[in-house]
Amino acid sequence: MDSVTIFKQRMTAAILARPENTPASRDAVYRKTREFLTFSKHAHLGSALETAIAELEREFHTAEQPEETVAAQPAARKRFDWRALPRPSRRVMAGAAIAAAIGVTAFLLLYRPPSDPEFDRGFADYSSSARGFESIPPWTTYYSAGSDGDLRFVEATGPVPLYSKQVFAVAPGMRYTVSARIRVMVDDPAKGGAMSMVGTVSYDDRGNPIGPDIAPAQYCAMQQKIIKAADGWTAGEGILTFDNTNPDCLLPPGTVSVRLVALLNVSSPTAVSQIDYLRFEPVTP
Repeated sequence: MDSVTIFKQRMTAAILARPENTPASRDAVYRKTREFLTFSKHAHLGSALETAIAELEREFHTAEQPEETVAAQPAARKRFDWRALPRPSRRVMAGAAIAAAIGVTAFLLLYRPPSDPEFDRGFADYSSSARGFESIPPWTTYYSAGSDGDLRFVEATGPVPLYSKQVFAVAPGMRYTVSARIRVMVDDPAKGGAMSMVGTVSYDDRGNPIGPDIAPAQYCAMQQKIIKAADGWTAGEGILTFDNTNPDCLLPPGTVSVRLVALLNVSSPTAVSQIDYLRFEPVTP
């Protein structure tokens, strides 16, 4: 059982044990879990915890939506039994089902949502999951979109991940620049600032992340970078290749695509950081 599932099970049990299940009540459970993780030997599981929280909030929010009236529902239709068809027709339907499945798989592998490296659309083009493309829910209290003149940014409160929905194709022999700019608004006194990690998650030809279950990423642009509020905007950049001597900038064998990732306020529940760009660009020969 992976860490995300374990976190979800334990937090769900804690939420359902409380007198009421409200956003404020759930937030108290999330806050306590973050605090426990921050001061435990498992602080490195912060990304898995944030993914679990995002998935739980999405599930609870969906369950809380009012159901449509029965009158508005169409009459139930009898389920079609394809086994009653003659054998040639079965083969046709089975072939069509396989073709449809292949088409869906190809769409998921080739789909490229529009890039928004400067956060002009806030966090609309970003996800909190490395294994899916679920949008960050608009009711979240951990992410917010902001602006300062012409500058657009996403502000993160506490340890949160940002994964680009856009998937970038990569190829051996090519070099790619990963870059970001971050500033800290509220320091974590225990760290003397706030920690950020910026890089990419690698995927194989079936769309599966390559690497450890907990942290399948190469943090090429920022690796455990401590930024202080007094530092102002701080840029980080790295060159990603298939033959890099730096393991943080080395694409694993079998990688066909990547997604950008920024982990903000790592293990710091009280820190606040802003990010105003997150870019992936091929290096021109």
